[in-house]
Amino acid sequence: MKLRIKSLGPISEESEIELGDLTVFFGPPNSGKSTVLRAIYYSLNTFGWELLSSKKPGYGLLNISYEIVDEKTVKLIFTPSDLFIRQSLPEGDFTFEPFSFIDFIKTHKVYERGIKGNVKFTSIVSPSECDEKVIKRLGEIGVNFEAEIIGNKGYARILTAIEGISESCRDYLYHVIAEGIVEEIGKRIYSKLELEFWKEMSKRESISNVLLIPYNRSLVAYEVVNIISRISQSTNNLLVLSDEFEEALRKSAWVAGSLLDVIELLFFYFRVLQSSSLLKRFGEGDKIYRILKPLIPGNVKLSENGELYYIEKKVIPWRFVSASIMEVISLLLTLREREIVLYEEPESQFHEKLQILMGLILYALTTTNKLVITTHSQTILYTLAFLSFLKPTSEEIIKLLDSLEIKNDELVENILEANKKIVRFYYFHDGRVEEISDETITKGIPSFVDVLDKELKWFSEIYLSRLRKGAVSKE
Repeated sequence: MKLRIKSLGPISEESEIELGDLTVFFGPPNSGKSTVLRAIYYSLNTFGWELLSSKKPGYGLLNISYEIVDEKTVKLIFTPSDLFIRQSLPEGDFTFEPFSFIDFIKTHKVYERGIKGNVKFTSIVSPSECDEKVIKRLGEIGVNFEAEIIGNKGYARILTAIEGISESCRDYLYHVIAEGIVEEIGKRIYSKLELEFWKEMSKRESISNVLLIPYNRSLVAYEVVNIISRISQSTNNLLVLSDEFEEALRKSAWVAGSLLDVIELLFFYFRVLQSSSLLKRFGEGDKIYRILKPLIPGNVKLSENGELYYIEKKVIPWRFVSASIMEVISLLLTLREREIVLYEEPESQFHEKLQILMGLILYALTTTNKLVITTHSQTILYTLAFLSFLKPTSEEIIKLLDSLEIKNDELVENILEANKKIVRFYYFHDGRVEEISDETITKGIPSFVDVLDKELKWFSEIYLSRLRKGAVSKE
């Protein structure tokens, strides 16, 4: 997969980014790392049918307009639009290869005949002259229709007769019915395009979804498990939340900038998580859990009444669990195999030892996922560069883990398997993006080394000056 950039946000020079099994973006702040991460996200995310729209033209990825041909026939027109994506990113021009979802929509069409459906209208605001019995019937029985989809247009035939109403009420209700049919057919088209897109991406790139893990995920994860525990206690049973909402959360997990964004993301998290998923995810049968387990010194448990516990020698309520643990939990709540994972600053909440371990784990996760990360951490950057360059043996990996007081045979095995994967490094600076080899990074990156040299030189000059004045002990 490649991202070709002519310009995008702070990136002013033409750049090409080819994604590996693990791709690392590094460089100073405001150099475009997160912007490119989001460009990849918007290129691959299908967002779900929520972003098809007949009521807000230009908002969705697939916009639908309709025309009432006669009392029985509605004509539909489907138009792909990248306006939503362009409004969600800084001004710029880029393309994604082999193709983005919007490119797929533009170049593929759905053909289907013999569609039959029923639309019920449980909530209608109607003119006062509309007969209450008719409105009630629309809510209880609904409207039957049959339809066909022919590329970028479609036709729906209304089968349910609407009689005994005034002309103004009839006109109004036909528009209500048409909008209901548009939404049902739109969902159908969108789901087919989405399914075929991921089939093609799975065949070409071995990925079945895209996930963006934003910077402040641990805060959201903390609030989520807290709410799950409180609600579960009050209802005295396991929370059962739908798989549909799980997808809604995962596809909205990029929202994280402001307080309102966090509240919206928290809302999606709450609606998405389901207890059965948690029970499976926090178990030894899950490979991703086993890879991440060295970052969790204790255990996560779900009680019979649905309450979540964190246990490390003793039970610790969620409100007292450390930020570093919640960082890992945020991964476990969202990460699944065969995804391309876009991970912002994985060093968040981790001290140096855990950053080394996180570097090892990110490397190991290439056995289950493709990853793209942004980082300001020298520790993670150098850990990944040395792993990629040196391809350590099992004995060498075990020696490092022993020094970190970690014993995990499966992590060793996954790191060995990851040695076969492709790792790419991209340096963002001065309006451009350039690929840097792992060997070059192991010798030191100017933007990192120069700053440290300046700081150490400054400290040394102060120390020597005070030493000469006798202000510092020579011992």
